[in-house]
Amino acid sequence: MKRPLKTTMLFFTTLILIFAFNVSTSHANVQEDEYLLEQEKQEKIFQEIIESVPNGTYSGNDITTNALDPSSYNPQAGDILYTPSTQCNDDNRETCKGITGHVGIVNPSTGTVTHIQAPGYLPKSISLNSWFTKYPKTVVVRHKNSTKASNAAKWAYDYYIWGDGAEKTYKVTIDQDLTKTLSLNTTYCSLIVWQAYYYGAGQKLSLNIPVMPVLFVNYAPYHDMYVLMKIGY
Repeated sequence: MKRPLKTTMLFFTTLILIFAFNVSTSHANVQEDEYLLEQEKQEKIFQEIIESVPNGTYSGNDITTNALDPSSYNPQAGDILYTPSTQCNDDNRETCKGITGHVGIVNPSTGTVTHIQAPGYLPKSISLNSWFTKYPKTVVVRHKNSTKASNAAKWAYDYYIWGDGAEKTYKVTIDQDLTKTLSLNTTYCSLIVWQAYYYGAGQKLSLNIPVMPVLFVNYAPYHDMYVLMKIGY
C-alpha cells in the first residue's frame, strides 16, 4: 500500500509544480505586455514633446568653439543623452522587445559619455564624436542645477568606469526598490543614469520600473530638468 501512496503524492506534487510554473509564467507575460503598452504610450508622448524642442547641431570639432552658436551643442557634465537610434528603431514588436531607446550621461570632462550599450557589453566611456556617429538622433536633457548634474556625472564615471561597477554586465532587472540594484552584478543604460543622480546628486528620479530611457525626456520637468535640444532630427 505504501508504493501507490508515494506514487500518488509524487503525482500531485508534480501537478502543483506545473501549476505554479504556469502561474509564474502567465504573470511574467502579463507584466511584459503591460510594460510594452506603457512603452508605446510613453513613445507617443515623446513624439509630441520633441515637436516643440529646438533643433541643435553637433559639429564634432573642438567643443569649446561652439558656445557662441546657440544651435550648437555645448555639452555640460551631467547632461542626459537620449536616443531612439538603436536596434529597436524599426518598432517591430515581434523581434524587438524590452527596453527601447538608449541613454548615457556626459562625464565631468564634457568630452566623453558614460553608458552601457547592450547585452554582452560592459560600462564604457566613449567620446561625444563616437556617440553622435553611432546615435545620430539624440535629445539632450539638462538639469537646472549644474552642481547636482556635475556630481551625478562624477559618480557615474567614478563608479562605472573606474570603480566597482566597471565589470558589471548588461541585464535589465525589475525591482521596485532601485537602490537595491547597486548590489547586483548587472546594470543597464537607464539604470546607470538613475543611480548617478540618486547616489551622486542625492536626487531620486521618480520613474517606472524598470527605468525606460524615454522617461528622462518625458518626465524632465518633474525632476528640475529641461529638454535643451534635439540633434539629428
